Amino acid sequence: NDTRKLVGWIGGIAAPLVLSLLAYAAADPFCVLHRKLYAPGYPVPINRDFASTDLYLRQVAQHDYDSFIFGSSRSLGFRCDDWKAAMRRPDDRCFHFDAWKESLFGLEAKVRLVDRLGHALRDVLIVVDGSVLTEVVPSAEPVFRSHPRLTGQSWSGFELDYLLDFYSNHFCIKYLDYALFGRVRGYMGQAFNARNF
Repeated sequence: NDTRKLVGWIGGIAAPLVLSLLAYAAADPFCVLHRKLYAPGYPVPINRDFASTDLYLRQVAQHDYDSFIFGSSRSLGFRCDDWKAAMRRPDDRCFHFDAWKESLFGLEAKVRLVDRLGHALRDVLIVVDGSVLTEVVPSAEPVFRSHPRLTGQSWSGFELDYLLDFYSNHFCIKYLDYALFGRVRGYMGQAFNARNF
């Protein structure tokens, strides 16, 4: 009888945690499990470092990219078609490898990834500004965290970091508020983006 009470007590305490874990897995608020990247109207800023690396890894075998544009969000002003035209190589297969708040670490890691996969770096445009030159280590912030293939981190460690982010700074409460009411409120801070990029 005491064992049943103990199990019931432990189950009652564990139930909110289990439910929140299931909610995290189903919602995938950081788009690192299964959610489609760049869904319109999505309020949580997308980690473009992860997104561009994931896209590159999924498409590189099919497209065999040999021309690249690297840089922070400021590099979005440069288009692959313009870069190929400037190089006078319309047959180049260009990939725009951008990231929010790109760093020296990120630039080097992406170039090493391309090289490690055995692909050419035929024409490369690197857009550099002062912010790119300030960071030489991977960022721990969720929106700037590098893909595990760039850092050497395990997938489980990468996913655990995002799970911890879900419980940090009351993010899960903010996300629940948004999921229920569909509004970005002032108290949500930088974790949510009122603008639709």
